[in-house]
Amino acid sequence: MSKTTMLVWVIVILVVLNITTVVTYHYNQRETSVEQESMLIMSEGKRLTGSQFRHILNFDNEQMDSFRKENRHFQPRFRHIIYSIDSLKSEMFTELQQADMDSVVLDSLAAQIGLLHADLKRETILFYKRIKAVCNQEQQSKLGTVFSPLFTAQSAQGKVMDRQGKHRRVKE
Repeated sequence: MSKTTMLVWVIVILVVLNITTVVTYHYNQRETSVEQESMLIMSEGKRLTGSQFRHILNFDNEQMDSFRKENRHFQPRFRHIIYSIDSLKSEMFTELQQADMDSVVLDSLAAQIGLLHADLKRETILFYKRIKAVCNQEQQSKLGTVFSPLFTAQSAQGKVMDRQGKHRRVKE
């Protein structure tokens, strides 16, 4: 093998290696970005992700793009409300630790948390409606399955608590 042929092969191998490195990098960047965008809700131990929408509802690429767009609109509001609720809960806990805790302050904090929680549910409802709008009939019938963890108090034994505080078994 001549020196020139050998150099050509080395160059070809290096070009192929560079191309695979760039493709791998971009693929991993895209997957990481999709995963971060698909993180939807983490509240009280309940989590929804974009992958649930893709797998359970069988969203196509166009529907996933709509989901991501709505999620980017929803997430900042969601995070702000959750942060505010957590801050107020922290204040409430601090007040509860005081020897002379102030019932008026505690009541005010509880009322503020309640208002923020109502705002959070309104935002979730609006998000649900927007996602429902991109679903077909079959997907709409399954949409409740994806969102149900946010609206039911499910215990570790697979039971949900009804309005009277009694547990009933969840049908799967």
